[in-house]
Amino acid sequence: RVIHAFGGTVDKFIGDCVMATWGLPHEHPTGPLSAVQCGRAMVEAVETVNSFLFDEIQKAGLRVTEEGAVTKKSKKKIGDDQADYERKLKGVAQKLLHPSIGIATGLVAGLSMGGPERRSYSVIGKAVNRAARLEAATRKENCDLLIDNETYEIIKQEGAAADMKRADLRDLKGLGYRQAWQWSRSTVGSLHDPDAPI
Repeated sequence: RVIHAFGGTVDKFIGDCVMATWGLPHEHPTGPLSAVQCGRAMVEAVETVNSFLFDEIQKAGLRVTEEGAVTKKSKKKIGDDQADYERKLKGVAQKLLHPSIGIATGLVAGLSMGGPERRSYSVIGKAVNRAARLEAATRKENCDLLIDNETYEIIKQEGAAADMKRADLRDLKGLGYRQAWQWSRSTVGSLHDPDAPI
């Protein structure tokens, strides 16, 4: 729903990942900006789910160990004060679902691939590979969303890049790409349209 709300097209699901495009198969005049808005909205949606998980953990009468594991509460007090206990529970909820979003802008080809037994529509190109590498790099950079420099320059012209922080990356698996821009929910974002359906 979030991707469609921002004018994107779901290309495919890969395990727990979703790949989406803006501009293929239908033209999208504000693709990079809409993709970044969508990424931020997806992070907010994950936060909503994490809050629900946090509440469910508490309702179930579970506790969180020092290592972050969820176990049944013992009858004996474990000595944690309430704030520390709630912090651990929130940490567990965040570990359960953590968004990792990579966005790249560039030329891609959309085509039907496969053989006579099975065919599927897919998007290929350097920008697709770069977005995948950026998504993977979010975990190392400890951020929710990474965008390439091409995307950054476009959203900067729209006045929507003020809360992006530069991230200098090591070589992204042979692509030779070093500069990117990061955003995390802890940075107050101004792009999300509060009226867009999530």
